[in-house]
Amino acid sequence: MVYDEMINAGIQLKYDNNKYFTENRKYFNIQIEVDQFGNLTNAYPLIKIIIMKYQFTSKVFGQEGIYGLQYESINEKEKALFEINSHEWTSQKVQELINKSEALQNDDYIQYEVEGGHLGIMIDKESVAFFNLRERKQEEEDFEWTYSEFIDFLQEFKKFLQENKK
Repeated sequence: MVYDEMINAGIQLKYDNNKYFTENRKYFNIQIEVDQFGNLTNAYPLIKIIIMKYQFTSKVFGQEGIYGLQYESINEKEKALFEINSHEWTSQKVQELINKSEALQNDDYIQYEVEGGHLGIMIDKESVAFFNLRERKQEEEDFEWTYSEFIDFLQEFKKFLQENKK
């Protein structure tokens, strides 16, 4: 019955060794164990651990005091994110950007340009578009994130800056 309700709700399940796992669920992860007849025997909530896929640095290409990302840690589709690197970043500036983003309402948006960097960011409550400003003739974003992915990234970046006394 629980299984049927989950399927009806559109939740995709992965089956492995008499266990079902929810797939790609941001806020709802569960493991369901069944016997050989398909009867539910146990269900466990799973703790989702988010591992940041980027490596932050305070020494971009050997230049001390430039805070941002190591180029090699950025996937190919998001290489424009490297332009976030700047000597101007502080944890306070990141927090201010988070606060402005969280204050957005309805159709509001923010056009943000990284100070000392070459990245433009267009933020609204649904999505965030990134633009490599070195490519001035460009009209389309280089890539896009969900709003929550952007906020998660900023939180991790702020934590890194705080750890580095910035």
